Amino acid sequence: MRELFEATTDNEAQIFKEILAGADIESDVRQTRDGRFSVWILEDSDLVPSKELLLEWKDSKDGSRWSDLKLKGQSKLTHAQKEALEWQKTTRKQQEKFKRGTREFVMGGVTLMVIVLCGFVALITKLGENNDVVSFFTIADFMKNDGVGGWSQWRDIKSGDVWRIISPCFIHFGLIHIVFNLLWLKDLGTRVEVIENSMKLIGLILLIGVVSNCGQAFWSPLNPKFGGMSGVVYGLLGYQWIQGKLNIRPSYRLNQQTVVLMMGWYVLCFTGLVGPIANGAHTFGLLSGCLLGFVSRPKTRRQNL
Repeated sequence: MRELFEATTDNEAQIFKEILAGADIESDVRQTRDGRFSVWILEDSDLVPSKELLLEWKDSKDGSRWSDLKLKGQSKLTHAQKEALEWQKTTRKQQEKFKRGTREFVMGGVTLMVIVLCGFVALITKLGENNDVVSFFTIADFMKNDGVGGWSQWRDIKSGDVWRIISPCFIHFGLIHIVFNLLWLKDLGTRVEVIENSMKLIGLILLIGVVSNCGQAFWSPLNPKFGGMSGVVYGLLGYQWIQGKLNIRPSYRLNQQTVVLMMGWYVLCFTGLVGPIANGAHTFGLLSGCLLGFVSRPKTRRQNL
């Protein structure tokens, strides 16, 4: 956004804003500290044609050209204001739905089912200590490795064990690991179910889970024994952060402390101070979530005013 010029009166600034709108140029008017009114151009690419238009307008403010552009601009701004009001109404409804939903239940139904499934897998694997069972859920059966030829990421999946592409998400190694992941899943998963719906959460978990598991397999090709819901958690964080940050769904706006805490933990995991961590799953999960947050838009179109 770049400043174009300062007008002595608000009326003069608003008139030129309408002219700019008639020429398909978005602008904004702001009052300065000394009581003047500054016209700002929202897109840098529109600055040069705006300057040319300003020079022509200052030379001769009369004429049908300016009146036509002004009328056209007034119509566009009125329409944009109506769309902005509709967007605000939609946002308020989403926020009310989220507040009402969080009062009605502690967590979403799909979120609860995923947490129960993680708990069941933790129970039968003894929190990752029972290798015979753990190897059933990992992306490849590491118990088959003879220690010489290593293992292939896709060996068992190609042989028909298709569940392995998503099942590592449900394995957890230790009590702290599972508690940390499921507490975050409870909050972030419920938000998706309340603001959107349960089917959307299922789709996000499956997509992000597959991407994060495959990403970790490429990231650490010599170690098939990885797992955890943290890749999905970081994906849900990225999805909601982008949706709220770009005003796609304002109800998804995250507390700044939440983002700082999660990203701080993300960086700390790379230091090795907290033990072996599936950093590839974190990274690919976060990136895929951000991408999904950017491409997933509601029916109501956002307007920049």
